[in-house]
Amino acid sequence: CPTALLAAVPSSACSGEEIDFVSLLTPPAGSTYTYTWDWCDTTSLDVTTNTSATHTFNVDTTTNFTVTLTVEDANGCRDTASYTVTIEQPVAAFEGFFVDTLTNCPNIFQFEDASSADVTNWSWDFGDNTNATGQDTIHTYNVPGIYIVQLFVENDNTCTDTVVDSVYVRQLPVAYFSMNPQDTSCLFESVNFNGISSDNILLWGWDFGDDSTAQGQNVNHVFAQTGNYIVSMFFEDEN
Repeated sequence: CPTALLAAVPSSACSGEEIDFVSLLTPPAGSTYTYTWDWCDTTSLDVTTNTSATHTFNVDTTTNFTVTLTVEDANGCRDTASYTVTIEQPVAAFEGFFVDTLTNCPNIFQFEDASSADVTNWSWDFGDNTNATGQDTIHTYNVPGIYIVQLFVENDNTCTDTVVDSVYVRQLPVAYFSMNPQDTSCLFESVNFNGISSDNILLWGWDFGDDSTAQGQNVNHVFAQTGNYIVSMFFEDEN
């Protein structure tokens, strides 16, 4: 009976790369063997009279495959041998959250790597023509918008993966106010304050600097004591 013995080159490869398998024993002169390759994945068996075969494994995460070779001669006598190969596939993943928590429209984001443990190199694309390297990073967006963030990872054997996510940087609303009469008024005189904005402001609030407040875009206020007052307007849009 024939003796089955095989090897693989390389014995470890990235997902999607070809691996060459070869039977280390050839049939005697004038004889022909049938070689049946069982790849231990979802693909069909390969049956050939060639002493070598090529196969590509595709995986979502690093996986070992035990490939089985059955060698059979013309008399139906057979032998089987196995060889284990490692198919590497790092998995890219990250989490993003804003750092400037004291504002309702944050633009500083921290991105933390959550990739598989075999990753050794990280490259970031923040979607605004800027990049960074390193496992974790912080990035500031200077213009409002939706940005596509990409993380590219690589392991020691140059196997790669990419993950994509998006962040939304909101536009701060802009508003100002007018008052009538302007700057100076008489005691107990009603002063009108009018909030002005081209943005869709939903909430308006006022602090008149004399321990009194009001809500609304257009309000009137009477100051009961003489003095200088700092009037503040607070506003909020639909975001």
